[in-house]
Amino acid sequence: MFYKLNAHKASQPQTPESSQDKLAKKIAFKVQQFQLRWAGFLDRQTRKIPLKYLKAILVTGVLGAGSFFTYLIAKDTSPASLFDTVTLTKIWPSEQSERLQKYQIQSEFFRYVDSLENAIKQDSLANPEFYNWP
Repeated sequence: MFYKLNAHKASQPQTPESSQDKLAKKIAFKVQQFQLRWAGFLDRQTRKIPLKYLKAILVTGVLGAGSFFTYLIAKDTSPASLFDTVTLTKIWPSEQSERLQKYQIQSEFFRYVDSLENAIKQDSLANPEFYNWP
């Protein structure tokens, strides 16, 4: 009986924006405008460069990058040694025992630290004269 026929056309209630939202939108708008102006400037400048020079720049960049990566691969050290400092998380099921050992060692360390804390608390209760701060 009271069905709104054009509910999708009805105006949505305006939610009040906080000052932080307004500031964020203002900053995002200014950044977007700067990016558009900078892209337009670069487009105008690169349109002035002849096509054969643009192709030469592209070929030079690709050859330079390719030769650099070829140098990295062909170095006297093996490519695997390039990634020795990178630690990857182990997710294979066969390596769960290593993770379990790591967590056991970590939990033992935390229990040791907790026992030291409890020992200090017990000692402070037994000998309060040593723990009075001026």
